[in-house]
Amino acid sequence: MQEIRSEKEWLDFIHARLANPQDNIDIRFSGWPNLEVIIEGSRFNGTLPTELMRGFVEFQDEFYRAYAELRYKTKNIQRLTIDDRERLEFVFKIEDNCTKSSADETDLLNTIVENLGKIFVNMSGEEKLIGIALLVFALTGYKIFEKFSDNNLKAKEIEAGNESLRLQKQAVVEAIAASGRVPALATDFKHHAETAFRAIFKNAIGAESISIGDQSWDKKEIAEIIQKPDKSREKKELSLPLYIEGIRRNRGYLTLGVIDEDDRSFPMRVESNMADPDETTQLFDAFKNSRKIPITFTAKIIDGDIKAGSFIELAQK
Repeated sequence: MQEIRSEKEWLDFIHARLANPQDNIDIRFSGWPNLEVIIEGSRFNGTLPTELMRGFVEFQDEFYRAYAELRYKTKNIQRLTIDDRERLEFVFKIEDNCTKSSADETDLLNTIVENLGKIFVNMSGEEKLIGIALLVFALTGYKIFEKFSDNNLKAKEIEAGNESLRLQKQAVVEAIAASGRVPALATDFKHHAETAFRAIFKNAIGAESISIGDQSWDKKEIAEIIQKPDKSREKKELSLPLYIEGIRRNRGYLTLGVIDEDDRSFPMRVESNMADPDETTQLFDAFKNSRKIPITFTAKIIDGDIKAGSFIELAQK
């Protein structure tokens, strides 16, 4: 088994394998990568404001969802085991002078590598390699946003004496793109990573600059990233058989936690004037008996995923 202890070792490994593809990927990450997020501004002098703490929590939850989708083919993080959660947990350390947070990512990557056969099913060794390579780049924030400061990046790299490493990384990305064999799962993971990092950006209120690994964004670029709209938003009326995993009574409405046939979960609001007493009874019965019930509802859909629903009526079976 080959240990990967630095970015250079990882890039050398990818170059060698792209030139000579093999089905077996027998590697283990050790001490690298280590995610580093630096947030500068008057509010971030060795402190962690409440809003930013919320951003890190959202960041963690999004990576839970990303792994659940990779490993279990569902965005429902309830599918994660206790061991999954322990190995996937980011523990950030805060340093002085700015909010400088770092977290070891090796457990997450090693968990993915150990399950490559279950994640990238029926794929060649080259496709698995490209998949795990893109996951590593996503986790380290490399080109995670379409808009990033290439000038700042280049200046920072040259100053650090890592210009050759930057060029090598760029060459690897270009080789992967040219191969035309990028697994859709890896692309989906990158979208999750972008959502996760944006959670930190939008909650770093008042930040003058943010750096992730070897990339940095100034105040103007941070605002552009936060304001970037979702790729697609729509509302659509759907009729689906759903499991109800939870019901909460509120004043004037119910909140359902529902799961569709693809094991995707989302909340649904049931206004008191939309469900008659018989329908309400049927909803509670379906919940108690863990059985599917067909529901017609208005779905809020973002990038193809149902994010929330509003109850209309029970559908005809």
